[in-house]
Amino acid sequence: MNGGKFSNHSHAYVLQTRLWRHYYKDNDALIFVIDSADRARLSEAKEELFHLLAEPQLLDSILLVYANKADLPHAISVQEMAHFLQLDSVGQLHKRA
Repeated sequence: MNGGKFSNHSHAYVLQTRLWRHYYKDNDALIFVIDSADRARLSEAKEELFHLLAEPQLLDSILLVYANKADLPHAISVQEMAHFLQLDSVGQLHKRA
């Protein structure tokens, strides 16, 4: 672990995301929290979000993206975040999955 942060190849991270599947069933919503100030990991967050959206058990879930730390001066704006995550096409992504 990298000072509390997981890397893509971290065993703990992989184990954690595999365990998430146990919570997919019968969910009404998916709350995805993203660190707006951590620009270096935005691509990783986007990849994980798209992976979650492709899960059959989450297809009918409502999506809430919470842009944490958006108030910090170096944070990506909410508009930039929505564009980067392609939130305007999330419904289309759900239908393709």
